[in-house]
Amino acid sequence: MKDKKRISININHPGGYFSYSVGWIYVTFKTDDTKITIHVSDVFNPEFDLVFIFWGLIKGYIPQEIEIDEEGEIKVIRILPVNDEQVRFQIEDYDYGEDDDGDTEYPKMHIDIEIDKDALIKEFFLNFIKFLEEDFKPERWRESNLRYYFLPEVKNASLSYTKGGT
Repeated sequence: MKDKKRISININHPGGYFSYSVGWIYVTFKTDDTKITIHVSDVFNPEFDLVFIFWGLIKGYIPQEIEIDEEGEIKVIRILPVNDEQVRFQIEDYDYGEDDDGDTEYPKMHIDIEIDKDALIKEFFLNFIKFLEEDFKPERWRESNLRYYFLPEVKNASLSYTKGGT
């Protein structure tokens, strides 16, 4: 039997030196052996489009794919079917420039794992809802207020899904 792969997802506004930044939300995906942060900008994804690939997964629409334009660097997130319980989750970098280490090999796969579909859905929505309810600051996101745009519908759909209904 294959080891179960785990993923953690953290969603937050930039902190530290970048805490003054307006128009950015960081979404960090971490597995046992890798971590990648996607910088979602309100310039190119004004309604936080990333949520829709996970929403589609709840609805049973698979495969899912989205390109996130980080204002010049492109990340592609894919969710592909494996079987009824498992999905293949990928994050690939399509920035065809040079990365911080001088690496020019693109596309570059950051995450490519098979993971329990329900665990992935739960991890994303648990953290997204927590972010909206506790940490989202509308003054740091120039476009629409994500809290009002997504809550309570996302929360209700997520709770319904985790309780066994879709």
